[in-house]
Formats: sequence, structure tokens, C-alpha cells
Amino acid sequence: MFKKSLELFKKKFFYFILIDGLFFISLFLFLNYSRNKIQGYLQSIQQYIPQLNALESLLQESTAVGNLEQSNLLLNNISSVMNKALIFGYFIIPLVIFVLWILFQGLNYKIIFENKTNKILDYKFFLKFLVITLPFFVILTLAIFQFLFLFSDFVPYYGGNLNPNSLLYLVIFGPIILFYLLYIFYSLLNDNSLIKTIKKGFLLSINKIYYLFPLYIGYLIIFILFLVAFLNNFVFYIGNFNAFSFVNIIITILLLILLSYYRILFTLFVRSS
Repeated sequence: MFKKSLELFKKKFFYFILIDGLFFISLFLFLNYSRNKIQGYLQSIQQYIPQLNALESLLQESTAVGNLEQSNLLLNNISSVMNKALIFGYFIIPLVIFVLWILFQGLNYKIIFENKTNKILDYKFFLKFLVITLPFFVILTLAIFQFLFLFSDFVPYYGGNLNPNSLLYLVIFGPIILFYLLYIFYSLLNDNSLIKTIKKGFLLSINKIYYLFPLYIGYLIIFILFLVAFLNNFVFYIGNFNAFSFVNIIITILLLILLSYYRILFTLFVRSS
């Protein structure tokens, strides 16, 4: 299986690296745009603070109709900006990331399965890919938001303590288990209907857990290492480039190559089970 996966990877190396590269470059650019967008919203809100302080003083002196109307107008303006920021953060950002994932990762898996170019752009496969990914993506998004809410509760720097509760374990380990299933579903999706993919995937995830799950953990570790390197590049981009920045870019590229290969390896192991 290792030999077969390596041969496939060598044969389609350019396509895998190009697609993965375009995916993460697009993600990088969008995250940078999102950072600037959210900063803009925060700056807009901060601009209203002096006016709020002035209105507070006026209202303490007098609750005249003019002061109340002015305060209501100001609060409505602030509320409008906050609503836009929340919609962008909670809906637009996840939606764009989801679309990028469907397009690029769906294409990656289709290339694993097909040799003919005219069969790669198969809308039926991408529709199945979208449908099977959606519930997992929603759960992951909610888990990330919940983790961020819990973050300050267990980090001492923010006044929390190092006593994680059952909810935190669920938020961390729940998505890990679910994505073990998802990657098995991805591996079976091309040759099966959605229902058959789910049924067969559940059986394989249990019956072959003794070697598929360790293989998945290896894939997960590589993905996490890549994600850390990728986010480091983002930090360097908004900060200052230095000698370590170039080293980190090289590490990111190497991990991307390894990640692309490991996807093929895991897929072929599932399909041969």
C-alpha cells in the first residue's frame, strides 16, 4: 500500500501540491482580509467612545428629550457596527472557509480517484462532498467558538485555572472522533452513494479501527504541525520577517508535501479495507 500510494503521489505530485498550495494561499489571504475587516469594525466602535462619554455626562445633568434622542441614535449606530462585525465573524468567515474547503479539497480527492481530466469536474461528486462535509463543518465551527468561550476559564494568564471540565474534553476530542469518520467517508465517496458511504464508513471505522485510527492520528499530527507552521507565517506576515520566517516557510512547504502524501495513503488504506 505504501508503494502504491507513493507511485500515485509521484504521478500526480504537481496537481496535489498546486491545489493544496492554492487552498492555503487563498485561506491566508482571506484570513488577512478578515483581520483587517474586524480591526476596522473595532476602530469604528472605538471612535464612538468619546461621544458616549460626553453623552453620559449630559444625561447625568439632564434627561431632556434632545439628549435622549442623541443617545439612542448613537447606540443604534454602535449596535449596527457590532451586528455587522458579528455577522462577519460568525457567518461570513466560516462560510468562505467552507466554500474554499469544498472546492479545493473536493478537487484533491477527485484527483486521487480519477485519471481522466474530463471526469474530475464532476458536479455530482462535489455535491456529495458538500452534503457529507456540512454537518461535520458546522460541529467543528461550533466547537471552535465554544473553545474560545472556555479559553479564559482555564488559562491562568486570563484569571482561569488549569482544571478542564467535561465540556472542554468534549469540545476537543469530539471533533477528533467525528473527523476520523469524515476522512473515511471521503475515501469511499467517489464509488458509492451518500447512504452507502455512511453505512460502509461506519462499519470500517469500527471493524478496522486497530489500524485506521492510528493512521488517522498520524495524519492529524501532521495536519496540526502544518497548521502551527501556517499560522506562524500569518503572524510573521503581520509582524516582522526575520531569518526564522524563511525557515518556517520551508517547514510549511515540507509539511504540506507530507500532508498531501498522507491523504493519499490514508485514502488507499480505507479503500483496500
